[in-house]
Amino acid sequence: MSSVSKNRHGVYYVRKKVPKRLEQPTAEFLGNGKPRQVFLKRTLDTKDLREANIRAKPILMEFDRILAQAEALTVQRPVRTTLEKREIDQIASYFFAHQLATDDEDRREGGSEQLFQSMAQQLSASGIEYKTEYQVGAPPKFGLSDREMQKRAETAGWTLQPAKQALARRDYSSLRWEMDELLKVFRINLDPKSASYRELGLAMLRAYVKSIEAVAQRDQGEVVETPQIVDPQQPSSCSASATLGTAYEGWKKSAARPPNTLREFKYAVDRFTETPWGLTRGADQAATRAAISRSAPGDASSTFR
Repeated sequence: MSSVSKNRHGVYYVRKKVPKRLEQPTAEFLGNGKPRQVFLKRTLDTKDLREANIRAKPILMEFDRILAQAEALTVQRPVRTTLEKREIDQIASYFFAHQLATDDEDRREGGSEQLFQSMAQQLSASGIEYKTEYQVGAPPKFGLSDREMQKRAETAGWTLQPAKQALARRDYSSLRWEMDELLKVFRINLDPKSASYRELGLAMLRAYVKSIEAVAQRDQGEVVETPQIVDPQQPSSCSASATLGTAYEGWKKSAARPPNTLREFKYAVDRFTETPWGLTRGADQAATRAAISRSAPGDASSTFR
């Protein structure tokens, strides 16, 4: 739970409730000497609600990173060298949806117009002469100003082409920070030297290019819907797929297996991860259960769960 509120002096602040299980590790991560951290709170240094909502966004993102770091203190995650394709797709989709959701927020709450007009008023009040090609006055009651639309077009102009050039070169270095932060959010400790890390980088780079193009389309009046942002902390078919696949590889290496048994188990795991268990056809369910039931005693009981 997070919210923008006003203190007794009329200044807005933002706070986010720390989950009960993370209160102690959050305090430990912050190093503030407290035994527990119940809320994350920070002043927004403004009495204007619209400006407060703008300033709250990056702070709430920082709060999420703090909670992700606190979560990391509670679980010792082994270093992984591989990701399932659907895991990579989920992280890249989350990144794309987050980019468009941020754009939604800018359009709904306004971007930098409030700050621009405030600075113009302060300069005028101080008797300082200035020149601007934009209209000075009250921000629009709804939507974005002409200045903001022009700035958005300029931003798309100098971000899209370099992003496409980076994609052509397969150079995802500009997104390394975002990659590492999202891996924390998804609770994955991935070896940065692995092939899967490179695959994730390219997937996120493609998503980044698509997000810039989508925002530009919106600026032209085209309808581009924002995908639903899934909760990365909730169990998903991606995590189940990775767990089952890893378990299968471990089971395969634990002892010598007849070729027929390996084929049957591989088929069972593939069928399970390709389709949700409750939606498989009756014959597929029977084959999967049959393959699992033929495991050696003591193997599948501890691995496939």
